[in-house]
Amino acid sequence: MNGHLLNDANEVFYEWTDKMVFAGSEEILPDLECSHLPDNQLDFNDCYEQKEEDIMPAEEKVVGEWFYQCRVKAGGQEWKLPSYFLLHDSMKSFDLKKKQWMGEEDK
Repeated sequence: MNGHLLNDANEVFYEWTDKMVFAGSEEILPDLECSHLPDNQLDFNDCYEQKEEDIMPAEEKVVGEWFYQCRVKAGGQEWKLPSYFLLHDSMKSFDLKKKQWMGEEDK
């Protein structure tokens, strides 16, 4: 395994030979631009908040699918207990067995 620090030492990527381990990213909103100036984190945060209605559903879809696929690879379909995850500050959770988002009242 080889680890690499990228950019300003804020990202670490590993080169694995095991095909079960993966890393990467996915572009979810190619037309969306949020600039980030190193001295002012608020630029990015303000942009994110202004475009949150577009960003959140796309994030939920991609992250939900990723967690679901990880659970399947780990044999999760055989697990007896339910599995959920939620995004920060979200009122919904993702049921990894049913592969759907739900509110607290739906559990």
